[in-house]
Amino acid sequence: MNNVMGEIKDFLDRYDIKVYSEHLSFASFDGSQSYELLPLPMTHSMIEILCERIDFVQNYLQRELILENA
Repeated sequence: MNNVMGEIKDFLDRYDIKVYSEHLSFASFDGSQSYELLPLPMTHSMIEILCERIDFVQNYLQRELILENA
């Protein structure tokens, strides 16, 4: 994951892009690809996972993350 994120960070830095947006969704389940952006389950455990990952991404990219809900 860090290789892709490193490329994203390099791109954002090179063009002085202040924020980054991403979809809040998933597209595969149990080894099958849906090819659609599916909404995440609304559970406490999912919120905990999201908070940890959002914090990680914002710290790694050193900029705010904008989330688009599917």
